[in-house]
Amino acid sequence: MVHVLTWDDLRAAFAEFIAMTVYVFFGCGALSAAAKVAVVPAVGQPLDIGFFGVPFVWGFLITVLIFGLRSVSGGHVNPAVTWALMLSRNTPFVVGILYLVAQVTGAVFGAAILRGVVRTDGFVGAVALGPEVTEGAAFAWETVLTFFWVFTFLCTMVPRPHDIESHGKHVHSPIPIGLAVFTAHMVGIPFTGCGINPARVLGPAIIADNWDSDHHWLYWVGPVVGSTIASFVFYILYGRTDGGLHPSRQLKDDREAERHHA
Repeated sequence: MVHVLTWDDLRAAFAEFIAMTVYVFFGCGALSAAAKVAVVPAVGQPLDIGFFGVPFVWGFLITVLIFGLRSVSGGHVNPAVTWALMLSRNTPFVVGILYLVAQVTGAVFGAAILRGVVRTDGFVGAVALGPEVTEGAAFAWETVLTFFWVFTFLCTMVPRPHDIESHGKHVHSPIPIGLAVFTAHMVGIPFTGCGINPARVLGPAIIADNWDSDHHWLYWVGPVVGSTIASFVFYILYGRTDGGLHPSRQLKDDREAERHHA
């Protein structure tokens, strides 16, 4: 049956646009701050958020955004997540395409705002391979790290039929998802910059005209493969799901969970 777009679908896509704008602005802003190592005027000391700080910002951002928008859009904030949910039939195909457009547009918009508030030659979070990292290794990193994010999302956010405990489990799911994103960035940044989100990679590349042209494909193919594997493994472990990430169903489950905990 073909899904007909509704006002809720458009509202959900707008939520994904806002989420990706915020995600790219603050996440890539953290990278920009780390690269700048600015002197704080009030204390006259360098500000270095360091190796721990940047992954923390990415993980904390995704936690906050999913907490805030899960009842509107499901809190995808990543085309790789949307793709996995389309494969598992938790997101209708036409809605998924709408989300992808909103996510890419939001990423470009977020990068554009960031570029406007830093110097014109400032770094806005474009990714690149680390020293001596081969294409094969980079592909493996992007695939595995994306799998970790998406699989954590599926296991904690998607209600499963005949499993009452899984319904309402998503109330706290932004926390493990945020920890997964934090862990992925802690490990992956030195090797690939830890793209694991094609929209997040594309936005800064377009705005700063900073393309790692020989390797940009890795930041799309790797996440697509990783999310596809995550969807397949999730299906093997848990079987078919019940479409619980569609916005209208998500709002219903949130209300039921609130009544249960009241």
